[in-house]
Amino acid sequence: MITPILAAALTLQTILTSAEDFSTRVGLDVPRPITTNMVTKFRLVPEDHYGFAVISNTFVFSWLRGVICEYIDNRESMHRNGPAELKRWSEQPCLLDEKRALELARDYFRKLGFKEEEFEPPKCYQYRYATSFERRNEPILLPLFRIEWLEKGAKKPEGEPLIPIVEMYISGTTKRMIYFSSTGFLGFGKKSEKRSHAP
Repeated sequence: MITPILAAALTLQTILTSAEDFSTRVGLDVPRPITTNMVTKFRLVPEDHYGFAVISNTFVFSWLRGVICEYIDNRESMHRNGPAELKRWSEQPCLLDEKRALELARDYFRKLGFKEEEFEPPKCYQYRYATSFERRNEPILLPLFRIEWLEKGAKKPEGEPLIPIVEMYISGTTKRMIYFSSTGFLGFGKKSEKRSHAP
């Protein structure tokens, strides 16, 4: 049952305030101050303590239980289909390697208030694709890196994937964080729910 305090607190301005704090902490190039005039779409679901706002048709901020639980920068889509589009993407300059992408992600991670000692060491992957099944052992690298943090001591449930508590995507072309998600705010364990990167 939703509490009256949370129900009253969930307004569009609540989301925008959290979004601005999130953007400032990690140094995103989201225009600030974020005002209601910049909102192109939003939705509030008070009974679920959830809402989201799209800023300037570009930046998506999802709010859950008082914090930003997901951020998307739609200037660089992570979802590209077809060999031709993937080939064009692979030909873009990549200014990072896995080591440097991980360094950037860890810096964002700390700025958001997460504590590394509460997590397993982060893992970083550079995306790649194969032009055909026959050439699957000759993958082509893409300028996109995925970094994930698992909870300390997390064990894989039988028959299920192990879900990272924090996940980021870093663009190798712009060196920006273009996606952030924290399942720690989606009810995956009481310990995770206590973490917060926003007041």
